[in-house]
Amino acid sequence: GIRNLLAACADYIDYAKIYALNALLMPRDTVKAAARTYRDFGVTPFAGGILFEYAWQKNELDGLEKLLADLEIGGLEISENYVALTPDERARAIERFQKRGIYVKYEFGRKNPAAPLALDELGAVVEAVGRQGIEHVIVEQSDFDMLVAARADAIPALMAQAWFDRLLIEADPYRF
Repeated sequence: GIRNLLAACADYIDYAKIYALNALLMPRDTVKAAARTYRDFGVTPFAGGILFEYAWQKNELDGLEKLLADLEIGGLEISENYVALTPDERARAIERFQKRGIYVKYEFGRKNPAAPLALDELGAVVEAVGRQGIEHVIVEQSDFDMLVAARADAIPALMAQAWFDRLLIEADPYRF
């Protein structure tokens, strides 16, 4: 199925997230074949951020590096959906994986936020990870939705930010 999709649409797809649990639960040869197929069509595969968060909580970043190498995925999303990193921890985690040749994406936000995101906080994160070579920051749709509900001017205020073009809003697949 991936090959057929890519044969038709690869020119319009830049990245493919391999769902975190798929990297753990599916047969390794299947995951490796999927990652290879994406690469064959010029699409950059990366493992979902929950995989990073699980490894972070278990103090198993070494094991995560080995898993990514074994699966030949080559990319990783570092996210903070269920963990909170200090700016220094975030920078060190990004640097650690980049130094090992792993392409890093970054996701900001919570799956179930308690408060609307603050534009100044988001801007500081976008700028900080940008200095580390992260081109785009993925924002959880739940955070975006809460911001829009809290501020009537949320979308114009967000669009007015100098870093707005570096955001990707992750659509909630359960709401489609």
